[in-house]
Amino acid sequence: HRLQLAEKDEQIRAMNQQVEELRRKGTSGSQQLAGEVLELSLEEILRHAFPQDRFDPVPKGQNGGDLIQTVMSPTGVLSGKIVWECKRTKAWNKAWLSKLREDQRAVSANLAVIATETLPDGVSSFDCIEAVWVTPLPTITAVATALRAGLIETDKARRAAAIDDTAKDRVFHYLTSQPFRQR
Repeated sequence: HRLQLAEKDEQIRAMNQQVEELRRKGTSGSQQLAGEVLELSLEEILRHAFPQDRFDPVPKGQNGGDLIQTVMSPTGVLSGKIVWECKRTKAWNKAWLSKLREDQRAVSANLAVIATETLPDGVSSFDCIEAVWVTPLPTITAVATALRAGLIETDKARRAAAIDDTAKDRVFHYLTSQPFRQR
């Protein structure tokens, strides 16, 4: 009987471990599901606010943030990229900043943004921390609008400067050319 009792005790202990492991998996699965819901919500908000832009969700398990927004100017010209990362946690983690900067480089994005429920200490609304924009969920559209406007204006200025340089180059080449000297 003693051996049978020991065997039953061992079975109960093993079953308790399995129950605890399943409970832990259930909790982490629901956190993952909550994060996915937030990502879909972010994409929907941005698509609605900026229908001319292109939005590419990053597949699960791949580096690159959660969503890549390709900003298009009102004339349909590609103006830049914003990589978005969503966080739905109770505590801020500074390591997110360096990871998102790596993701930004990997996808050649101009800007990186973390949309989070929990802001770092000292940030009350939104801020740029270590070259990454951090915003709470309610101000996503406002921050995206400002960042898009900056990208579009910067691209417009870059294009104008390129045209000016091209015109200057043409005039210089003409003034130093053989036909100009002959005239």
